[in-house]
Amino acid sequence: MSKKMKERIGKRGRVARWSLLALIFLSSSMGATNAHASTSLASLFQSICVSVYDLAHDREARLRTDLADQVVSGVQTKIHVVEQDRSVKADPRCIKEGQPGFERQLLLKLSIKRQSVSIRGQEWNAAVAGGVSPDGFFQERDYQPTLIVQRGPISDERVVKALIDFVDRSVIEAVRRR
Repeated sequence: MSKKMKERIGKRGRVARWSLLALIFLSSSMGATNAHASTSLASLFQSICVSVYDLAHDREARLRTDLADQVVSGVQTKIHVVEQDRSVKADPRCIKEGQPGFERQLLLKLSIKRQSVSIRGQEWNAAVAGGVSPDGFFQERDYQPTLIVQRGPISDERVVKALIDFVDRSVIEAVRRR
């Protein structure tokens, strides 16, 4: 066997060893990910902090503490059916950074996005109610937002109901599965 042939086989052997090591590393890290994925999402948080932003016609989003208070009331009622000791508060009454329990608090940023559209010469109002958690546990891409379409203005009462429905289908459902 020539020297060049031995070098070529040696390089292939090193590549094969590195490939095998990479495969072992990847398969062991995938197993760790699967074990973490089986951990209940709801077990990662104890309290829920809700804020609601209202965006109308591509203007600046407004923080709506009045809507947040109403959403919290509805969510608290629904979550107490599942778990008595989980608290739900509206921002700014949530646990602040540095206070005990902050790291176990789910921050939930809900939004209502309003738009007026004209369809065949008739004005319609549309609103999309959804939300995210900045920590990434709950994202709009994982849950369908609630869509409201109607003629005439969309009332805050209808918006609150849509936001409560969104939280019920996402966050409270995770608590139910716990």
